[in-house]
Amino acid sequence: MTAREKISANGLSALFVLLAVVLLLVERAPPIVACLVVLTATFGASLTTAKMHLRSRYLFWCAAALVLWILISASWSIAEGEAVSSAIRIAAMMLVATLIPLLVMSQPGPVQTRVGGWALAAAGLAVTLLVIETVLDMPLLRLARYVFNGEVFVSPVPYPRGPADGITYVDELYLKNRLSHLASVVAILALPLSVLMWKRYGVLVAVLSFVAAGVAVYVAPTHAPLAAIAASLLVSVFLIAMGGAAQRFTQVLAVLLAVCVVLSPWLAQGALDLSRDILISTDASALHRLAIWDYVAELIIQQPLLGYGIEASRVFGRGGAELTDLVPHDPVVFEALPLHPHNASLQVWLELGLVGALILATMVYLTTRSVMVVSEDPVIRASVMGAWVATLVVMHLSYGIWQFWWIATLGMLPAMLMLMMKRDG
Repeated sequence: MTAREKISANGLSALFVLLAVVLLLVERAPPIVACLVVLTATFGASLTTAKMHLRSRYLFWCAAALVLWILISASWSIAEGEAVSSAIRIAAMMLVATLIPLLVMSQPGPVQTRVGGWALAAAGLAVTLLVIETVLDMPLLRLARYVFNGEVFVSPVPYPRGPADGITYVDELYLKNRLSHLASVVAILALPLSVLMWKRYGVLVAVLSFVAAGVAVYVAPTHAPLAAIAASLLVSVFLIAMGGAAQRFTQVLAVLLAVCVVLSPWLAQGALDLSRDILISTDASALHRLAIWDYVAELIIQQPLLGYGIEASRVFGRGGAELTDLVPHDPVVFEALPLHPHNASLQVWLELGLVGALILATMVYLTTRSVMVVSEDPVIRASVMGAWVATLVVMHLSYGIWQFWWIATLGMLPAMLMLMMKRDG
């Protein structure tokens, strides 16, 4: 390798390993890591190869269209003054995230092979860190927050709540929620990681890897990663069982997922009507999520074509609308809309309207189709499809689609997966 390629290979290897650490300990750092990945990858990337990928991959053009539409939507956004600055920052972060897989695909073969090994190690480190934190009651998080912030996490919080003798007591629930970022990434990477472990080190290592990831995600205090890992396994097994019909199944799945994005406001309304009676007595948090989606769907239907503009979700969330009769005979008051709908399709619909939803649907369709060319090995293809479905589950159950750490991570994960598959694909 040339000197430039060595810089790129060593730098990318270190940054992918670093991502697993910052997802746990420094929740605002993934965007910084993503920017460093772009700068580092530029050293070894082939401009000719990058241009070839840009011309042939319609997905990149869809991402560019979404970025442009985000910027344009600031002109009518109900967020007014904050819309322009937010649109610029979101667009910049999306551009960085889009460049990561493009630049990774443009690296020379030896660079991809070396970094691929470290990307696999980074995925294994993410699982290991999550197991440590969930099973052993968050020792690393507790230590980091105490050393750098002087915080001690207990439940209940003793009185007085303010700092005393340099120590600030904070409710444990806050700390547990910090695990959700790493848990989501582990849920996405669990199946491809296990498949590669199987191919390289045998069945026992693969089973241990998947069980460790599953247990850690199960213990983590959030349902979305658990649903993601279940969906990932289900889709992968089904895809393998289809055998020669896998290509046709992928085509049908791609169309179905894209249609669901477009129809998401109406699906959200139907989900609440169908599930209310069941969930009232079992899971108030799930019912609250469906009620949020129902509320957002009503707003979408009132202004469907262009939406309310970028960052409109925050404006509606700050409006303080409440769901006072969500659970009969329950005095708890639920927010009608927090700062985002916890659903990527609905947030895009709400803020960017039908135009944004169609762009997102096209991106979902193209990404689903592209999985079938990621490897010649049907088991590897199935595991990557599982990772993609897991990503969609998390996108539609958990985070705001414009959260910078999430955008950055969505740029790095496909790059890591492509590199991980390099040797075995």
